[in-house]
Amino acid sequence: MPILAIAPGGAEPGHYEYLSSDCGASQAYSARSVLAAKHSLDPSQVVVASSALRRARETARTIGFKSINSVELLDEIAHTLHPDALEQHLEDRELPPNFISAANTIIKNPPSERVWIADTLVIASLCQVLDIYRNRPLLPDPCEIRELPIENNAEVHTPFALCLRLHFKP
Repeated sequence: MPILAIAPGGAEPGHYEYLSSDCGASQAYSARSVLAAKHSLDPSQVVVASSALRRARETARTIGFKSINSVELLDEIAHTLHPDALEQHLEDRELPPNFISAANTIIKNPPSERVWIADTLVIASLCQVLDIYRNRPLLPDPCEIRELPIENNAEVHTPFALCLRLHFKP
């Protein structure tokens, strides 16, 4: 059974900790429709592992998840990169060592829940470590679903990343 990794919904520039009432909520509602139509998933019947960040939890509630467990591994990856430097790393598909380390930690000890709500950079790091989606930008597009083959409890699951972009440009 696949694991679904979902990036938090969009936020208004300058207010990244809160789900946008318009854009982010609309993205979360779209995610709910995709989960139902493509994955036969009823969020109200599933436990979700979520980043502890407020916007991730708001995204989970807006999608319709009723049971939400905080998992620190899914939080933003701490870094001191200037936004331009981070964007260059993403374009070059060469993320810094701490991003790779964070992804490897998740792969070695993935959350046990079937659904994850993870930071977009966490998902990008997982894609780089797993060497997948080489013909696509490393940072997922909003609402994009990505399959991430990760071994969990001696079984191979195919997680998906349904991504709602975290970074906004003016």
